[in-house]
Amino acid sequence: MPTLIEATEILKWAVPLIGAVGAWLANERWKRGEARREIKRRACLDALRIVDSFHSNLTWNGVSSTERQAPPDVQRAREVYNELCVVCESSAVLEAYKACLGFRGELNMGLVVDLRNAIRKELGFGKPVDDDRDKAWIARLNRPDNEKTEK
Repeated sequence: MPTLIEATEILKWAVPLIGAVGAWLANERWKRGEARREIKRRACLDALRIVDSFHSNLTWNGVSSTERQAPPDVQRAREVYNELCVVCESSAVLEAYKACLGFRGELNMGLVVDLRNAIRKELGFGKPVDDDRDKAWIARLNRPDNEKTEK
């Protein structure tokens, strides 16, 4: 059995070592969590990009024209869906993504509000910041008036 002096000497090197190992383990866990959050964030933003390009190629009532993007690639849309299936904790983002792509009934621009809100919740950003379903998606930008008169 070690003497009190020997036990003190053991503790002098053991406590910092245990602390260092504990800190390393906590840091590794934090890094894994950050990597997972980044994968989830990227998948969610990719879903919004797919929906944006899909919506830009549709004809909308009340909108004279949209600024078209390249149509979404079905392979990429599937990849994003698979990524969302893997990284999302709830099905809300998946359901909203499918609705925005026309798999849940009639399409409307307001569906993107549901997708954004589901993504905000999934990523832990809190309550919705935009609930304007009538003007939820930017179809096109008006050309700037370059002929302004100076007074």
